[in-house]
Amino acid sequence: MEVNETEAFELEHESDVGAVRRRFAALAATAGLDEARTGDAALIATELATNVIKHAGSGGALLGCVAGPGGAVGVSIVAWDRGPGMNVEACVRDGMSTAGTAGAGLGAVSRLATRWDAFSQRGQPGQPGRGTVISATVFARGKQARTAFEAAGVSVPYPGMSVCGDGWRMDESGTRATLITCDGLGHGEGAAAAARAVLAAFSQRTADTPAAILEHADRAARATRGAAATVVRIDLAAREATVAGIGNVSAWLVGGASDSPLGSALVP
Repeated sequence: MEVNETEAFELEHESDVGAVRRRFAALAATAGLDEARTGDAALIATELATNVIKHAGSGGALLGCVAGPGGAVGVSIVAWDRGPGMNVEACVRDGMSTAGTAGAGLGAVSRLATRWDAFSQRGQPGQPGRGTVISATVFARGKQARTAFEAAGVSVPYPGMSVCGDGWRMDESGTRATLITCDGLGHGEGAAAAARAVLAAFSQRTADTPAAILEHADRAARATRGAAATVVRIDLAAREATVAGIGNVSAWLVGGASDSPLGSALVP
């Protein structure tokens, strides 16, 4: 699954809930979802944004269109806060509430979303919690089958800018996936143009080695102000990852007992 564009919303007041709901519904319609699924998307956005205001007082939401396997298109929302945290498993059960309400929020989200996930960290006795992050993705019914990989990214414009100079893309083929992340130099349209050139070059050469992909992207980006980029190829059958990068984009292996950086073969 690939998130192509992301829009950021602050959640500070109850009126912000309506803004998130309307925009998420508009994105769902643009993605080609029918009226029923657009309505589901609007309800999910309402529940998640309302929960942020009600339980944490403030937070934010990230919205975007997503491309899935087989040409499927849908929408994705991530709602976050720095509130007291919650028991996610308990809150999914309809009727459970910590705020004196019906408590149907996460139960509705879990039923209506094609996929959803949540992370929440509650504080120890005498200590505040560290907040909650909930994501939900909505595709047309029956249009989004699970694949071997799940990937997501967030690219948000620099404050005051309308376009983002960061980008990423993934190509998946069976048990192998190739991903690129790039950072156009600076901010604004110049950085965005550089990122677009790199991503377009990647899409033309996804079967090449990571180093060859970067060499092709370098040639494509020479007419722009330039970009930093890293390509990672993950082969599940071989149980290996190959990394090539240039500039200040790094890759980390996260999991197990500790996290560790992945070395890369730098393209000269």
